[in-house]
Amino acid sequence: MQFKLFSKSWDGMRIELVIYRYIIAALLLIVVLTLFGWLRKDQSTVLAPPTITEQMEIGRNKASSGYKKSWGLFTATMLGNLTPGNADFVLKSLEDLFAPETYGELRRRLASDLETLKKEQVSVSFEPSLVTYESATDKVFIAGRSIIEGLGGKTDRFQRTYEFCVRQINGKPVVTRFRSYVGEPHVLSYWASKNKQDDDNAQPCTSTSPGKDTASGEATKTSEVKS
Repeated sequence: MQFKLFSKSWDGMRIELVIYRYIIAALLLIVVLTLFGWLRKDQSTVLAPPTITEQMEIGRNKASSGYKKSWGLFTATMLGNLTPGNADFVLKSLEDLFAPETYGELRRRLASDLETLKKEQVSVSFEPSLVTYESATDKVFIAGRSIIEGLGGKTDRFQRTYEFCVRQINGKPVVTRFRSYVGEPHVLSYWASKNKQDDDNAQPCTSTSPGKDTASGEATKTSEVKS
């Protein structure tokens, strides 16, 4: 028997097995790292609906300006069109869109106005004419004409702006800050002209300056219309 040849073959097989083990271990490590990275990746979806003029990109914890503007417009339309018959439904429907603290403050601010709206049969409508996003503050502004009409036919028309901070949290859009006021949008140039850049309401959405995420400003302004 050729023991020398057999010994060389056996040593070669052992070396080859060791090499294969290292290769298998390396491949296993690559698979584990790839799976871990895939599970942690924030998946993004790009939408381009026919009714929107720009693409909207959303992920688990981020969203594009177009997506935030669309949700701001939807929320402003809900808030701005109230009747005695749909007031409670609208307020309840908005609960899932607002952060708990913001919704609680919104509900408290609207309580008296909604009571007046139902008692005096007042209707509020909103016609948006401007939807804009300010990248420096991450704020969405929805401006337009608000109309309040009472039973006697008396109407009040004025310019109104809805201001939102919209965050994408675990794949869901959430309104974390909200303001409503008469007049044009309070963008950075507005605060600069008033020399009030340090005002709490002038701070960007990412700032915690307002103390906590809140809802503030005027509500439905129903007290101005009497039947």
